[in-house]
Amino acid sequence: MTLSSLPIPVKRLFNAGGLTENEVITGGSVSRDKIKKALADQRYGQSEKGFVGNKWVHISKPSARRRHKNGKEIKITLTKQTYWLEYLNHKQIMMGKYPKSDGKLCRYCENPFTFKEAVINPGNKGAKRKNRTIETNLSIDRLDNNKGYEEGNVIFCCAGCNNRKNQVLIQDCENILRVYNDRFDNHQTYEME
Repeated sequence: MTLSSLPIPVKRLFNAGGLTENEVITGGSVSRDKIKKALADQRYGQSEKGFVGNKWVHISKPSARRRHKNGKEIKITLTKQTYWLEYLNHKQIMMGKYPKSDGKLCRYCENPFTFKEAVINPGNKGAKRKNRTIETNLSIDRLDNNKGYEEGNVIFCCAGCNNRKNQVLIQDCENILRVYNDRFDNHQTYEME
């Protein structure tokens, strides 16, 4: 079986499926086992358990430890078990608010999560690969950006809300709300003479 004989969606799986870039670009021979592994990896990665588990790997591995804009490392004190308990608690909270739901809702906008892997197009050999963010996908936010990934500071939300929040601090939100409320509570109009 050759890569060129595969349907387009299957061809896109091979970055996660163990094929070398040369095999993908040249359309080299693809073993049935590699195809099965790529398909199984994709199914697992797009399942709730696989996607949430991959998010844990992303925040906990040493190479993913990002830094604040002020240069401090983002601390991770959650254990894998505590992380999963936080996720299950999130689902219980959301099911309490929306009894007809399965609890897989963004904590901020309360819309349903998705668990889709973004397709990375291998493109040209020298081209820089771009990972697309799927706005409705589950994402992990730190409620207080001055703290790390720790118990009580992890919020499960959609990627769109997390991207919009970015590095906003709780104090910034309070200040914005204060100004917003003051503006309408003490609304004054001035007339031109």
